[in-house]
Amino acid sequence: MEQLYSLGANSVRFAIFLSLLISFGCLEFLVPWRKRVVSRKARWFQNLSLTVINTFVAKFTLGAIPLALAVMCAQNDMGLLQLTELPVWLMVTLTYVLLDLLIYFQHMVFHHVPMFWNLHKVHHSDVDLDVTSGFRFHPVEIFMSLAVKSLAVVALGAHPAGVLVFEVLLNAGSLFNHSNFRVPEVIEKYLRLVLVTPKVHLVHHSTLEAETNSNFGFTISVWDRLFGTYKERSSFENFEIGLDDYRNNSELSISRLITIPFEDSSKEK
Repeated sequence: MEQLYSLGANSVRFAIFLSLLISFGCLEFLVPWRKRVVSRKARWFQNLSLTVINTFVAKFTLGAIPLALAVMCAQNDMGLLQLTELPVWLMVTLTYVLLDLLIYFQHMVFHHVPMFWNLHKVHHSDVDLDVTSGFRFHPVEIFMSLAVKSLAVVALGAHPAGVLVFEVLLNAGSLFNHSNFRVPEVIEKYLRLVLVTPKVHLVHHSTLEAETNSNFGFTISVWDRLFGTYKERSSFENFEIGLDDYRNNSELSISRLITIPFEDSSKEK
């Protein structure tokens, strides 16, 4: 049962992921927002190579486990939510909300704890942002995130449908808020009240530490507003993203991206 559910759910996730990747990529060609610093060719090779490695890591470690664990919890009445008599719609909603809140705090931890920042700075070393930046993460960070989600699913007794909704929206949000296409201002100003838009997330990738340590949400902007980590910018003129130690994109080969966390663990942001 768990395997069949996970197989179908993962197929849905992949179909949505691929559709959004293509759609946002096309929009970046048709209505670009920011001028690129480096060519797509160099960066896309880096980012897509990491995607392949991370897919391999997920496939052979904990990739399908969160959803399978959620099915197991539902079948065996394991975890906090499964011990309640809440209606299904509320269990699904709480599963999504609590897992999204967890990812918000996890993201904050990866910025403020040096050991974790050494991994996460691979993501922030990108000197441009586009849809491919949404999956530019170190394999060890991917593994750790999967482990945290798996533990949370069991503790919560997360509803399988809620886990699926969370995973789909998390991936969709990451692709959307890293994208480099122009969202009309009349729409964007309302979207950012609830969602993390490209303008909101771009601030998070600023070279300025005060801005980097803000806007930790991946999908919804509510958590940042609630916990005081939300920042906006009125202008992005002469705005730089990335990290001062990694300005030369030509030096960021795929092997370098893998070894960055271990080069000098004493480096600060």
